[in-house]
Amino acid sequence: MRNINTTVPMLTLSAYPEYEKMALDWATDIYTKFPRTAEGGLEHFTTGADKNSISRNPGQLWADTIFMTVLFLAKMGQSTGNEQWLEEANYQTLLHIKYLLDPATGLFSHGWDFNQRNNLGKTFWGRGNCWLAYGLPLYLEMVGPTLAPAESRYLEVVISNQLRALFALQSPEHLWHTLLDDSSSYIEASGSAGILAGTFLALRLGILSDYYLDQAQAGLRALLGNVDEQGILHHVSAGTSLTDDRSAYKAIKQLPMAYGQALALCACAEYLSYKGKDDGQ
Repeated sequence: MRNINTTVPMLTLSAYPEYEKMALDWATDIYTKFPRTAEGGLEHFTTGADKNSISRNPGQLWADTIFMTVLFLAKMGQSTGNEQWLEEANYQTLLHIKYLLDPATGLFSHGWDFNQRNNLGKTFWGRGNCWLAYGLPLYLEMVGPTLAPAESRYLEVVISNQLRALFALQSPEHLWHTLLDDSSSYIEASGSAGILAGTFLALRLGILSDYYLDQAQAGLRALLGNVDEQGILHHVSAGTSLTDDRSAYKAIKQLPMAYGQALALCACAEYLSYKGKDDGQ
């Protein structure tokens, strides 16, 4: 069933002619049918107890949404020349930054609740931050030429501030905790992978200084240390709901997950792309 989290595979599938109609229909549904919060934000809703039901989070914006849905809408707007879809993707990006960004740290809260008018504990969740650490540079790379110079400049500042804040919180093991600012929470591999993927992309785009390259490379080596002989990434937290209970984040089980595998592959691919540019390839 079409929802925020099931949209992201369309980023790839939309490149294939046999999925063109599906991609167009899906983008139309995002624009016209997906539930909205106040101020027209994309409400975070997901697959429910079974694949034919949904689970809604009324009035809530989540850090996942830019990566999971907005990137696809932007891609479709760009590929079809649909200015409404491009404008909507840009609005959603700016709205999520407005409500999730903590200006004191440069990090992002897991979510925002319009009903309670707060961030439900202002929790700096590792994987939530990775969706933005990687999603925002991907968005800028994808649609940068269509943005006003001030918009591109703004996004570059947001990206660089977040990544600098993240590297200040990198653990002695060179990865990141599931609660970024709580060293008693476990080291979490999927969020670490996404942060590294975003870092190497930001380095390639010239958004982030090479000063952080050594730390990023150490992080990639540490990440690969969590991959077993079958290629499975371990120490990945399972699905995580928005809550004001910080202890709940620390209690999430760690299991091999498809998104963990994907983010680890992205980290490796972005490193190779960065090195390829650096080596002139």
